[in-house]
Order: sequence, then C-alpha cells, then structure tokens
Amino acid sequence: MSKTIMSTTGPIPTITCPRCRQTLPALAQVCQFCHADLRGVARPVVPGVKSLPLADEPWKIAAYYVLGAYWILTGGLILLSSAPMLLASAAYSKTMTGGASVLSGFPLIGLIIGLIFVATGIGWLMKVELARRVVYVLAWLTIALAVLRIGLILLFGFIFGLGAILALLRVAVDIAFAVFQIYLIGETDSAV
Repeated sequence: MSKTIMSTTGPIPTITCPRCRQTLPALAQVCQFCHADLRGVARPVVPGVKSLPLADEPWKIAAYYVLGAYWILTGGLILLSSAPMLLASAAYSKTMTGGASVLSGFPLIGLIIGLIFVATGIGWLMKVELARRVVYVLAWLTIALAVLRIGLILLFGFIFGLGAILALLRVAVDIAFAVFQIYLIGETDSAV
C-alpha cells in the first residue's frame, strides 16, 4: 500500500513497511523502525519525481567508486612496500643464530594491513555492507585520533615551529577526508 504526502516542495511518495506497517519514504531500502528489507516493496509512480535520490547527483556515485579504488590502491602500496621488507627480514633472520628477528613481525603487520585495505576496497566496490561499515568505523577512528594529534601538536607545537603548522594542515586534511567518507556512506545508502 502506498500513498503520497504533500509538502511545500511537492508530492513525497511513500510506502508502508510490510512488517511494522509504518509509513516510509518511497526511496527507503530498509525500514528505519524494524529494519525490514524493503527492496521488494512496490513503489508508487509520481510524475516528475525521480526514482533514485542520486540520479541528479552522479558525482556522488563517481566519488563512491573513486573511494573504493583509493582503498585498493592504498592497500596495494602497503603490500608493495611491506613485501620486500618481509623478504629481507626473513633472509636476515636465517643468518642469525637465534632464529627469527624481533623486527620480522613489522613487515608481516604491514602485509596484513595492506590485505585488509585491499579487501575493504573490493568489498566497497562490490557494495558489501561489511566493507562500508569498516570504512565508517575507520573514518570515525581517524577523526578521534586526529583530535588527539591536534592536542599533541598544540601542546608541543612550539618545539617544532613550521613543522607543527604543516602537521596541523595534514590533520585537517585527514579529518576532511574522513568526514567526506562518512558523508558519502550516508548519501549512497539507497543508491548502491
């Protein structure tokens, strides 16, 4: 069952959740009340109303795919930089009489992080919800760590001078990028 609600900007098509019977916007893919999947619910046709919220903003979809490629590229670069260090560490540990070197674990951690980035990027491009959640959590973690970095820079900035200003600019870029990722996840929820 569907109906249309009038607003100051025109008609707003709605649908009714089959599980909890709440009225929702016709573009909803998941019920905000009971979290039921609404992809199979019939949608009303209203002349002049586009079916996709992002149809008039294709840059958001393009940015979504660019962000997925960014995650894959970043992970690939981490893998490429960690693999030679892991091989060198393994060769060095064989020459040592005591076995494995204490530092041989660092390149392995780099390989694991690189694989996580690549898997997240691929999952993002394949529209896997888990990958989107990983990006969401990491973006918020980036913001939290950036706030901590700002505090440390302000506390010890007088020692570093111009370096502190450059570090603050880098933190600002990190925060902006994390906020953009969170924004993009919210804007592409119903379109991807």
